Amino acid sequence: LTLLHPKYMLLYSPQKNNREFRKHIKGLEKLGDKLVQKRLNEIKSDPQRLHDNVDLLNRMLLSWHEEQPTHTEVHQLNATTLNIIRGNCVTFMLAGTDTTSTLLTFMFYCLSKYPNIKQKLQQEVEQVFGDKFRADP
Repeated sequence: LTLLHPKYMLLYSPQKNNREFRKHIKGLEKLGDKLVQKRLNEIKSDPQRLHDNVDLLNRMLLSWHEEQPTHTEVHQLNATTLNIIRGNCVTFMLAGTDTTSTLLTFMFYCLSKYPNIKQKLQQEVEQVFGDKFRADP
């Protein structure tokens, strides 16, 4: 009965835009599957890698692994768990791009508007990293 709801009827109607949308979603899902599978293969060949990398994907895999019985290996994820982790990866990839670019744009706007703050930031960067990141030639 929910398929008769207008929202679903529009989304799943055989229109060109809907077909393209679903094609792009499948592409994102394949990319997420590749990322997760690549990491699982790396962990299978070197289990310590799960604990060495401190990124979001490893944290999700480690969280799943800690909830499992002691004999379950990380590379033995079931399909449902893989779909959840893949979905989270895709969500963070998409959500991170807009927010990061917006943040950087606003930061550079503020630095150009307040040269004294820009100078303080440059001094702090030079203090921490030396002349490696000096803006002036």
